[in-house]
Amino acid sequence: MRTATVWLLARPRSAASRTRGRLVAAGTAVAGALTLAGLAVLRVPTVSWATGPDARPVAPDLRLSPLVTEAGLQPGVLTGLGLLVVPALALAWQALTTGSARRTTVLHALRLVGATPADLRRLAAADAGVLGLVGGLLAGPLYVALWLVLGAAVPPSARLLPPLDPRDVVSWPVVAVLAGLVAAAAGALSTRARRRRRVRLWWRLAGLVLAVVAIAAALQTREVGRATSVALLGGGLLLFLVAVLTAGSAWVRWRAWRLARSGRAVDVLTAAGLRGLSGAGGRTAGSVFVAGIALGIATQFATALLGDAYGDATVYVPGVALAATAAVLAVLVAIAAMTLAAADDLATTRRALASTAALGAPPAVLEQVQRRRLQVVTVTPVAAGVLLGTAVYPASLEGPGPLVLATLGVLGVAVLLVWAACRGVVRALRPRTRLAADPSSLRVA
Repeated sequence: MRTATVWLLARPRSAASRTRGRLVAAGTAVAGALTLAGLAVLRVPTVSWATGPDARPVAPDLRLSPLVTEAGLQPGVLTGLGLLVVPALALAWQALTTGSARRTTVLHALRLVGATPADLRRLAAADAGVLGLVGGLLAGPLYVALWLVLGAAVPPSARLLPPLDPRDVVSWPVVAVLAGLVAAAAGALSTRARRRRRVRLWWRLAGLVLAVVAIAAALQTREVGRATSVALLGGGLLLFLVAVLTAGSAWVRWRAWRLARSGRAVDVLTAAGLRGLSGAGGRTAGSVFVAGIALGIATQFATALLGDAYGDATVYVPGVALAATAAVLAVLVAIAAMTLAAADDLATTRRALASTAALGAPPAVLEQVQRRRLQVVTVTPVAAGVLLGTAVYPASLEGPGPLVLATLGVLGVAVLLVWAACRGVVRALRPRTRLAADPSSLRVA
């Protein structure tokens, strides 16, 4: 297949394809902007309250918040930025793989006219690579907007991003090219029919334990050094996220098995839908779980700031507010990714849905199945993440009473918001559900 033909076929030709492209570019742009922010924080020289070689205290940069200038606090900011990249990439991947039914039809038609598997991979790589490159180019202006919010528009004691630097201009095209290459590789990978290989539970537990040990060692910056701390932090985060997302898919399949055994009609239909969406559901559950951990840590830290253990609490308020806001946005992005998967599932399984409706299932039952499916992969993970985040973060508290009350309050609000978001998603998908359940869908082969 000629290169001109590949570019011609890769161009979006429908409104759905253009919307999909915008979502892929948006997810890539957010991930790229957060990567640029992490690189900017990484180049800030850190200081420790320990004495230097000349036995004199090293003065921090007073133009920035202590959260990014102190050696013991900067890894926490880098951890937060790294965790925020996950839901953005999950959204981009979900948007990239959305429209599987139409894509299968197109790929089958191209095979019939003589396209080889290499041609199909080139086509998918060109489509995704352009979207990733566009998202990488948009990451620069988005980073400038993020710098205005976290750097220029706040007082020096609350600034989390350093002033703009020529190194930012150099990093921007590098991140854009990397985004395009990664997106192209992801697009080529999406055309392959992969067999799901079950990962043993012991490997997941071992990955989680190694990730926690690496992150804990990375936070000990004074003992291991800054370069070693950054390397351990990056490796630990990557291992932790892979283990969490893998465990998310396994947990979704386990929940589907439990629901199928209940014998109730709604639970059996929900289990069938969860089996078909175990990959997307696992990514959503993992992303929401990580966001819940961030909410729990912010809750624990904010409760500790009410006491006298940290002195001037105003120094740490920007970090707590940023963590809480980022966690809420991560939950919303994860739910948006799951919404894309649910909409694609309606288009793929509309004949089965129409058959269920023809057998007597009312529209209210079909919506209840969708709502239950979304709640299974969001409500429990966010609750577990909040509880885990409040339990593992080593903040100083005078007693457990304030923390218990704050945890219960945040847990109730988080669960309520996620539950309301699931109902809103089902309401937004109501026209698609009715269209898929129409008897005319029975004619779809």
